Amino acid sequence: MPQIVIRGILAEQVSIIEKSMVEELSLITGTKKDDFTIEVFQTERIKDGSITTDYPFIEIKWFDRGQEVQNKVALAITGKLEEIGITEADVYFIHLKPENYYYKGKHY
Repeated sequence: MPQIVIRGILAEQVSIIEKSMVEELSLITGTKKDDFTIEVFQTERIKDGSITTDYPFIEIKWFDRGQEVQNKVALAITGKLEEIGITEADVYFIHLKPENYYYKGKHY
């Protein structure tokens, strides 16, 4: 936790920035690097009868850390994507409720 889900970007591209991105996000959020998970889904978009690559979309599932931290995280992720030539992407946060989260069957 946080869980980062990425669509529309190749796993090979993400692997280039993964380590430095996690290090930066760890500093911003005060979260241990080992607590981050990153998943990449290869998807295709169908539009007007044609199959195209999907638009870059990054989803972060986490416990709310406030707007200031969220803004910094979005900016950091966007900056890392720019390092690999991705200049447009959507970043979306999903705030999980601690009362709905369990670890090893126990309430978090």
